[in-house]
Amino acid sequence: MISRTTDSTQPQDNTTEAHTNLLAWAQEQGIKLNGVKPRALPGRGLGIVATRPLQPNETILHISPSCFRTADTARPRLRKLTSSSFAGGGSSSSNTSLSSHAILAADLALDFAKPNSPRSQRNAPWTAVLPSQEDLFSCLPLAWAETGVWPDIESYLPPAARKILSRQRGEFSTDWDGVKDVLEKDGVTREAYLHAWGLVNTRSFYWHVHHPRHHHHHQHLHGDDSHHHGSTSSGREDRICLQPLADLLNHSSSSPHLCTATFTSTGFHVRTTTPLPEGSEILVRYGRHANDALLVEYGFLPSDLNPWDETPLDDAVIPLFNSQLKELLEENGFWGGYVLDAKTVCYRTQVALRLLLLWPDGPGGIARWKRWVDEGEDGGEEVQRRVDGMLVGILEKYLNETVERMVREVEGCKGGTESQRQVVAERWRQIGRLMRGTIERLACGES
Repeated sequence: MISRTTDSTQPQDNTTEAHTNLLAWAQEQGIKLNGVKPRALPGRGLGIVATRPLQPNETILHISPSCFRTADTARPRLRKLTSSSFAGGGSSSSNTSLSSHAILAADLALDFAKPNSPRSQRNAPWTAVLPSQEDLFSCLPLAWAETGVWPDIESYLPPAARKILSRQRGEFSTDWDGVKDVLEKDGVTREAYLHAWGLVNTRSFYWHVHHPRHHHHHQHLHGDDSHHHGSTSSGREDRICLQPLADLLNHSSSSPHLCTATFTSTGFHVRTTTPLPEGSEILVRYGRHANDALLVEYGFLPSDLNPWDETPLDDAVIPLFNSQLKELLEENGFWGGYVLDAKTVCYRTQVALRLLLLWPDGPGGIARWKRWVDEGEDGGEEVQRRVDGMLVGILEKYLNETVERMVREVEGCKGGTESQRQVVAERWRQIGRLMRGTIERLACGES
């Protein structure tokens, strides 16, 4: 697996010639490093570490916009691609254009396909340290599915991860259809494009100086929770970029020593927030993502506690409702979208379960439910206690009938490698732990 998360051990110095070349090249490009440098982290790929003791509020990395790789800096023939360039001619709508992701990936694929061209040579010190196709494909569920290593992976993923992967596969297919006529002329295969597409997906940033976010399907500050697959014009919403060196920053969900990463009109800045001793890895947070997103989008599960982890409950809750109850919930805007995290069960779930609880009381029960929805009348502690008891039963059933079964099925299936099966099984176990934590909390009277 390519690690984008961290453990508590300090990295040893494993600087190679490629890292030395990258550092020299970055400085030539005007990238400013202050007390940090790239380094290999044993068993975890590359990262950035402190070369001296660092103080709070030090700017340790600055990258100017002139160093960003965007759709607007891609090869001219790629920038010219419009809806008319899509394979199949006029099958695309007239206002459809390629995503920035598609064009950046195509540009990167040509760097790999034509390594001796002057353009590719300019970026060679950076592309030399990017994950190889083999390494990247080993950790991305999208690659497992697209290359046939685990063709039915979607049927083994938890619901939220399955939804993300399904969207990803559609986006990749659309992007490949849009660029393949150009790329195939230079010998770029679908699989080679998938490598470049995956690199952009895991290493790009959403560049917006007024609201810096990592782009969701992009490294992703790697980001925000919305996916933009839009125009490549200067006014596009999917304003993503690749940033040499910044893409080596690894993720932590809960380290007390996280650095801040922000965009301003002068570029991208990474600053310390606490003192850091020499040798410490520089860590940032990719975004407030649940572990399903980290697994599918980035190819890892965090080794530390993720305070934003959550799991949908729709598969456990929705089958309990008949058509009349569904209609009532739809009319009031509460059908589906039920979620549980480590601390709470979402309000939508509370609303739905109260309806299920009060429905047997007939019109009077429905009226009480409506008063609660419209006016906040909660029915008191007794109603809440009964709702909590109902939820405990729902979670216990899902744990026994789905979570534990899926762990067994994943571990015993024929698809994927041992490590790939283990990471998917671990995601199911994490979901089980979220549910058990809620059951224990409710048993103690904490709603």
